[in-house]
Amino acid sequence: IGNLVPSCKDCNSKKGSKTYQKFILENIAGDEDYKHNLISKLDAHLRLAQPFKTDLTDVKIKLAELKEIKEKIFSLMKEADRVVLEIKHKL
Repeated sequence: IGNLVPSCKDCNSKKGSKTYQKFILENIAGDEDYKHNLISKLDAHLRLAQPFKTDLTDVKIKLAELKEIKEKIFSLMKEADRVVLEIKHKL
């Protein structure tokens, strides 16, 4: 993922396996400040996509909690439907 950056098809093809820094410095028109500013923006973009570690146990617990909540909601919806039918029959 470290070599993936947003680019048009032509630039992506020209870039190939070069780092984006090298590609920008060698292929993009503009002065050095412009090129370094673009590199800084892409660096910031990539920092957002840094991999992170998570304890899958926590995720599994949250998924189980979510499943339990959904089951409660469906149960309450069925109960509400039953009550509505009772009300309709009494009217």
